[in-house]
Amino acid sequence: MTDSREEMFVDCDIKSIDASSVSTGDSARTEQLLMNENIGSGVHIARVRYGNGDYTTTTRQWNTIEVGPVADGTPSKEHAIIGFKLLKSNHSYCPNTRIFLNYVEKHIDFYSISPIAKNESISWDYTTSEYEMDECFSDWKSGKPCQGFKFLPEEDQKRMVVAGEVTPHVYSQYYKKKVLVKE
Repeated sequence: MTDSREEMFVDCDIKSIDASSVSTGDSARTEQLLMNENIGSGVHIARVRYGNGDYTTTTRQWNTIEVGPVADGTPSKEHAIIGFKLLKSNHSYCPNTRIFLNYVEKHIDFYSISPIAKNESISWDYTTSEYEMDECFSDWKSGKPCQGFKFLPEEDQKRMVVAGEVTPHVYSQYYKKKVLVKE
């Protein structure tokens, strides 16, 4: 079942995994999105459309990606609601994909940033687009905590900003914090 918001350009499927094989011991995580073929770096994997009240919410939810401040300037953030397949992609501090936001055309693109082997799980770093998350969880490979960019060590924040890895709305919040807090 593919949601109409997604265009899957690379063949991938949701497959069950043995929860005991997850290093964090998270027994609730029983599925992941796996590649059905080997792909190289720079391949467009998926697109999620959002905007104009369609497929968006101002409430953080488990099935959303933060796409920026709400247009009216309220402190709540706009979140794009993602479809069924992409819900099974995982957070990783060593991801194999990266998201790019197109604020004008209102879509999120997923690209591979390294080769992805057949049957490898699709992952991306949630902290590149989520400034602050409601709940902390453990990275499924390293076990390190993840609760959003705001909670990363300062050296990781600086590295990600300089490398251009964060979305513009996350950078904006980081910059505001740095300007308002005199070091």
